[in-house]
Amino acid sequence: MRSLRLRLLVGSMAAISLALVLAWAVLAYIFENHVERRVERELETYIDQLASGLEIGNADEEFPAGDIDTDGDGDGDGDTAGDGAGDQAAASSGGETVAATTGEAASAGGPTGPRADEVAVVVTARLADPRFDLPLSGLYWQISEGERVVDTSRSLWDQTLEPPEDTHLPGRSRRYEFPGPGGQRLVCIERDISFEIGGRVRHFEIMVAIDHAEIEAAVAEFGREIAASLAALGAILMAAAWAQVTIGLFPLGVVKSRLAEVASGRAARLDGGLPSEVMPLVDEVNAMIAAQERSVERARARAGDLAHDLKTPLTILGTTVRQLQGRGEQGLAADVAEQVETMRQKVERQLARARIAAGKRLAPPSPVEPVVLRIIRTMQRMPRGEEIDWAVEIRPGTSLPVETDDLNEMLGNLIDNARKWARGRVLVRASGAGAALDAFALSIEDDGPGVPPEKWPEVLERGGRLDETKAGSGLGLAIVSDIAEAYGLRLTPFRAELGGLGIRIAAAGAGEAVSKPGGQAAGPVGAGARARAAGARSTPGEAATDHPEPSAVERVQRAAE
Repeated sequence: MRSLRLRLLVGSMAAISLALVLAWAVLAYIFENHVERRVERELETYIDQLASGLEIGNADEEFPAGDIDTDGDGDGDGDTAGDGAGDQAAASSGGETVAATTGEAASAGGPTGPRADEVAVVVTARLADPRFDLPLSGLYWQISEGERVVDTSRSLWDQTLEPPEDTHLPGRSRRYEFPGPGGQRLVCIERDISFEIGGRVRHFEIMVAIDHAEIEAAVAEFGREIAASLAALGAILMAAAWAQVTIGLFPLGVVKSRLAEVASGRAARLDGGLPSEVMPLVDEVNAMIAAQERSVERARARAGDLAHDLKTPLTILGTTVRQLQGRGEQGLAADVAEQVETMRQKVERQLARARIAAGKRLAPPSPVEPVVLRIIRTMQRMPRGEEIDWAVEIRPGTSLPVETDDLNEMLGNLIDNARKWARGRVLVRASGAGAALDAFALSIEDDGPGVPPEKWPEVLERGGRLDETKAGSGLGLAIVSDIAEAYGLRLTPFRAELGGLGIRIAAAGAGEAVSKPGGQAAGPVGAGARARAAGARSTPGEAATDHPEPSAVERVQRAAE
């Protein structure tokens, strides 16, 4: 992952997602605890209502006198016959549920009147929640005395609540979770209450229970709702993170655009006015540009010194060639002149490489059309130049971020090479969007014999010469290739539509804008300038040559002069 923007966005989204998931879990946990506490308080309220509606009174207050053992004979009818008619219970019309007398008939010899275990237990409370009356509804109550169940809600139907064993503390509530009817997991609140009747303390347990599934359903519904809300919040936070990253990285985009201006030659330095966090980078880049400019100046100075230093030896050698010719030693003079010419060509190439070695990519854009037309006018003054039909198709405004001297050298070598090999026509095409390097494309074609595709690599090799009968050292296209490479361009041979060799100069992927593969020309390239031999005129300062191609001896003599 090389993108800083992508790293920041992925990190932000991961952090936001993790925070939201944790928030959801914590909120669900807090809500579940809140619901359980709320349910427990509600169950405590039901216990209070049941306890307040629990009546424990004397038998003669709640039941007919015949049902209470008043004579101590154990038959419960108040007579001496012992017929046992008082052994059965009666229902109370004033309460929800009425329990029978809580003990068996007293044994013979017992005290006269009701005993403590024969006192009636009556539940008169009416609980408002209708679920207490629906069988297995999930909400239950039960009143017990020891192991005996005194009364239950109708929702328990024919079942009872069986909490785990625990130490009963009177007046204290206890919380249980245990299996209930129908496999339900119940949350139960139990409280002990005690009464002292007839000198005896009796303990009752009141239990109210609810199905835990109701709590789980409430928590699940809350979880779904809060998840939707957190998802919406997460989308907003992620959009905010994207905006923050975009705004935060905007200065780097400014630096990138300003660097592009410096690289294209439209600016010499990176401007200030950027955030303090970016200014150290800007200062370092400006320092690097300044150091590069100093290096370029030193390279140019060394190249100039070298050219000046070589002038004297070349002059001496030129004089030697003339002396040899004067003595009639034409063969020796030709050999020396050829070696001097080779040395001169190699020196020229090394000087050209020295000029472009240190950062020529910072050059301002140079218009292509004036340079091409000027070179063609010069070519027309050279041997066979006026016989050639020169065609130029260049879109208006086409320019290239290459220094003018280097552009002259590149195009001069290519057009001169086309002049040497052309039978009668040379075509120069160029297009490009302003000074954009990746949109530039230029091709130079001739109608000469051409070069077989298998030998195209040799065309650009140093000293490569496919025809030894032609004058030259074979370094021209190699120099052009070096200059093009220094500026990020590519030199590519192809079969021209005119039948001869074509050379294309373009950035990667831009060559097809000028010529189709296989030498098939693209369509017309706008309204271009056309320079022909009949209409060309020389300009002041351009040297005219009406004699044939100069020999190596003549070139050495001219260089020496």
